[in-house]
Amino acid sequence: MNNLPPILRPMKMLHGCGINREMTAEERKKTINACLERIKRLGYAGIVTNVDFDRYLESAENWESFRYEVLRAHELGLRVWLYDEHGYPSGGAGGITLRDHPEYEALGLVLVEEAAEPGVTTAINLPRGHEYFISTGREIISPDGQIAFVNADADGRAFAFAVKRVYEGTHAEHNVHSSRRYINVLDKDAVKAFIDNTYKAYRENLGELFCVCEAIFTDEPSIMAAYLNFGLYPGRVGDEFDDTLPLLPLVPWEKSIPALYKEKWGEDLLPRLGDLFGDATPSKTETRYRFYKLTSEMFENAFYGQIGAYCESSGIDFTGHVLLEEDLLLHPVFEGNIFRFVGKMGIPGIDMLSTIPENILFMAATPKLISSAAHLLLGKQEVMSEVSGHNEGAHKRHFGVREMKASIALQRALGVTIYPSYYSDTAVSEKDFISFTDYTGRLTKALNGGKPFANLLLYYPIEAAMAATSGTDKQIFERPHTGEEMAVEMSWKKLIDTFLRNGAGFECADTDYITETVKSGGVLTDRFGNTFTAVAVPFVNIETPEFKEMIDALEANDIPVFRDSDGTDANRISALNRFFVSEKGLSAAQVKAPDSFKENPVIVTAYSGTDMFTKAFLSVNTSPEPMRAFVRLGNSESFAIPEEEQIVRLCPDTGEVIPVDASSMDGEKLFYADFGPYEAAIFGTLR
Repeated sequence: MNNLPPILRPMKMLHGCGINREMTAEERKKTINACLERIKRLGYAGIVTNVDFDRYLESAENWESFRYEVLRAHELGLRVWLYDEHGYPSGGAGGITLRDHPEYEALGLVLVEEAAEPGVTTAINLPRGHEYFISTGREIISPDGQIAFVNADADGRAFAFAVKRVYEGTHAEHNVHSSRRYINVLDKDAVKAFIDNTYKAYRENLGELFCVCEAIFTDEPSIMAAYLNFGLYPGRVGDEFDDTLPLLPLVPWEKSIPALYKEKWGEDLLPRLGDLFGDATPSKTETRYRFYKLTSEMFENAFYGQIGAYCESSGIDFTGHVLLEEDLLLHPVFEGNIFRFVGKMGIPGIDMLSTIPENILFMAATPKLISSAAHLLLGKQEVMSEVSGHNEGAHKRHFGVREMKASIALQRALGVTIYPSYYSDTAVSEKDFISFTDYTGRLTKALNGGKPFANLLLYYPIEAAMAATSGTDKQIFERPHTGEEMAVEMSWKKLIDTFLRNGAGFECADTDYITETVKSGGVLTDRFGNTFTAVAVPFVNIETPEFKEMIDALEANDIPVFRDSDGTDANRISALNRFFVSEKGLSAAQVKAPDSFKENPVIVTAYSGTDMFTKAFLSVNTSPEPMRAFVRLGNSESFAIPEEEQIVRLCPDTGEVIPVDASSMDGEKLFYADFGPYEAAIFGTLR
């Protein structure tokens, strides 16, 4: 177990080897060599790297140094991934995209509202920093687009809609890398310009060395149509901002949206623009669902579709992650149906901003959703997580190598297999950091090639989230939502948490996947051989036509469906207990902590056919407390373990493999196991 190929270990996020423009060519090579040799010595699998940020993409000298970096990394046996931006969010090429094409800047549509006498025509002036008013047919717009003449309604509200270039108040201004204007990711031409100035630049400047690069990493591209991180200003300012501009209720915009909306839904959007703002009503929720389904498809096709196609044609994997994947109700705001997006990627990915296992478990929906998309849409096991202790750093909470190891093990149990790392390798000793990279290598080696057990599908309620999204001037975590809308989010997260704590093997999927899979053969077996026996549905407060079609298809084919009918904890728990009793085989293993624990903190994932095990069970204690847990392995017919087979325990920390004294009963292996704080173990039957 200690003969670990480098490919199994974490990768280093590397945004420069320490070169500068004053160095000679030989000094640059010496600096690059020293950097890469240290990375190799620390046990990294490779690097995620970019041409130097100084004179980004436009320095012949820097391209020459970068070619040398890629060559030396390859000679040292390090994997090489490329990073596609000067910091983040990806799309701007360090400002080059908009410098050359200012017309591609992100746009938003805002609600401009004034108090007026009911029924009186009111002149509304275009707010400072905005482009022009847009006509819905109920107002008169001046020829220059600067004034809207509107009749105030019975409540004394006069309102109009204006288009603006979106920068101030958004993630483009407020992030930790650079304040910089951003492209419109809904615009195919804008994304094509980014491909031309970045992706093609790497291919052309690396020449033959491009073929040693395995993937290109994109970092937090998003629809720029929300306000967040108020008061956070990065050290770099690429574009000056004006924080005195009014921040009005905002939704995404692109010039083709009205025509595409009518083509898709058969009705005009402009007369219904008011539906995108304010309190929800049945007619408003329908418009909102249709609007955000459209923007989701536009983002998917413009960004992920085009870049994914370019990477595939270039023989390189497209990887990376989106912005704020953790919260379902934010998916429509920044992206849309991210389950669908990753179907355009070679290596789907997430970022995990926390290292503390309890926090990662709270955010488990992210790796479960993205790894499910990899398994179900691509037939792949490779899933990337950009790992870091960002949240702990922001809150000055200490963590060490113990927590780093546990974070890797838990994310592996949630479907992650590759770990580009922002962890500091200077905050601990070299010996301790090498123990972390060794740990990751042992864990990966033991489970490599295995397929996680899953008999249950969990519906991803993105349609309900879309219908719950409205234009607002609030910060993201102050966005207005009804109790029912919040219940959709909580039901989604709590079902995932319950399944994980009870050892249920499950994948997440959207309506299209579930409906198409059932209709293709009357059973839940897809083209990759993934087979499911039941479906769980979180609480939803709106049933779209697509949702109803999915439910009808499941019922017509007698596939058991669990529905969280009202989103309340008491009803959910009792209904789930009945569901687990009626539907046997939803878990292949259970590891139960003592009753002194309020909730079971041990997460277990079962795998078949790993390189080392015929059956493997990764078990992770997500608690800082030690425990003696009761272990049941093989409690699904497909994972039954013959009585004569010996169970062993692998310790990822040391590589030690020891036999386990287990009882056998009806295909199950039963025993007690001790876990230290945040300790992971792999139980299984060796090949």
